[in-house]
Amino acid sequence: VRGYAIRVMLQMGPAAAAAVPELVEVMKSQDLTPELRREANFALGAVGPQAASAVPLLIESLNDKVPEVRYSACYALGNIGPKASAATPALRQNLSVKDSFLRLGSVWALLQINPGDAQIAQAAAPLLAMAMDDPREHIRAEAARSLGSVGSYAEPYRGKLQAALNDDSMEVRAAAAAALAKLGQ
Repeated sequence: VRGYAIRVMLQMGPAAAAAVPELVEVMKSQDLTPELRREANFALGAVGPQAASAVPLLIESLNDKVPEVRYSACYALGNIGPKASAATPALRQNLSVKDSFLRLGSVWALLQINPGDAQIAQAAAPLLAMAMDDPREHIRAEAARSLGSVGSYAEPYRGKLQAALNDDSMEVRAAAAAALAKLGQ
């Protein structure tokens, strides 16, 4: 039944905010499967800033032994935004891990949590530029969108954004065009 409830929360998004305390209690359960932990993180991310009470558990999820749980924790923390600022140190630590997807998820979350932070923007730009070469369309699109948010730190990667205007994906092309517009082109 927990799985169904979590999936309903995911579909409800911010309207499920009242159920966050119960989901936090469920997440403390030792018998939760990795799939349910991942789905719970996605549900919290769908709720957004109103899921701020889950930040301590999401920080713990950044150290989960299952990579997909760690990735979904980055997503949730980023969607919670500035109210997840307590996660900043743990996310910064992830910028030096070998797992490139965790590095990318962490830098994306940091950009959402700390908008306008020059140090994060500077660290994010090269990681986002590398992600522009990812075979997955949604990763390339999000990398392009995020490059547009790092200001002058994206300048060395303007060529990657311009090349993305010819991407096979309409979503990537649109994201690259929006990023270039933000950069003043």
